[in-house]
Amino acid sequence: MLWSERWRPLRERLCLIENRIRILRIPVWRGGPYDRWDLAAKRGLLGAARALSAVEEHGGGKQLIRLRTWPVVSTFGWGIVFLNLGASVLAVWTHTRGLLPIVIIANVITLFRLLHESGRASAAIHESFLWHQTKDYEAALVAEKTCAFDSRTDTTHVSGADVPVSIRQAADSGRE
Repeated sequence: MLWSERWRPLRERLCLIENRIRILRIPVWRGGPYDRWDLAAKRGLLGAARALSAVEEHGGGKQLIRLRTWPVVSTFGWGIVFLNLGASVLAVWTHTRGLLPIVIIANVITLFRLLHESGRASAAIHESFLWHQTKDYEAALVAEKTCAFDSRTDTTHVSGADVPVSIRQAADSGRE
C-alpha cells in the first residue's frame, strides 16, 4: 500500500513502475484489457511475477494505491517440474536406487530456481512500487513526458533516452 497526497492517474503510476523495472533490466509488460493483472515481470526461464493494482480515491487529491503480486511459473518451468517428477516416479518404479538421488537433487534445484526467479521478479515489482515514496518520484513525474500508451495493444513504448537522468543515476549507483 502507498498513501499519496498528490493525485495521479493509475496509468501514469503504472508507467513509472514499468520504467523503473526496465531500468533494473528486467523484462516487463502490461496486461491486456481482458487480463486479470496489470504488470508482469520475468526474471528467468522458469519464474515470473504478476501484479494487480487498485487506487482508492480519498478526496482532496489523496489516493491509497494498492498492489498485489503473485508468482507465475512459465510453461517451460512446468515442463521441467513434470519431467523431473516423471523421472522420480520412473526411478522408484524400476527400483533404480542409483538414479533416485540424482533425480531428487534435480527436483530440489529446479524448485529452488523456480522460487528464486519468481521471488526476484516479485521483489523488482515491489521495489519499483515502493520507489514512489522517495522524492525522486516527484522529479520523475515532472520530467517524464514521453510514456506513450497505445490503447490498441495496451503496451507502453519507452526508450532508454526517455528515462529521467536522476532515475538512471540512481539505478547505476545501485549496481556499483
